[in-house]
Amino acid sequence: MKNYILIAFLSVLLVGCEGGATTDRRISAGQWTVPQSVGNNSFLVQGYSTQDALDGANSHCAQLGRQMNMLQLTPSSSRARATITYSCY
Repeated sequence: MKNYILIAFLSVLLVGCEGGATTDRRISAGQWTVPQSVGNNSFLVQGYSTQDALDGANSHCAQLGRQMNMLQLTPSSSRARATITYSCY
């Protein structure tokens, strides 16, 4: 019985660790692409969902010690990832 509890606990931990930036072409819930510079101190991130894209942009700017300023947002749909273009100020 203890082994089953341990396996269940580790499974939950592993599933929870999948979120964040990824370089993989296929992203899942809770993930976003690595920010790409598009010039003029602007960046582009794609997220599995609209919230994931926003989280990725905010995370990137926070790593730079700045705030995110959204320039353009294309929400996710059943066929497309969310895309955000932003700058950090």
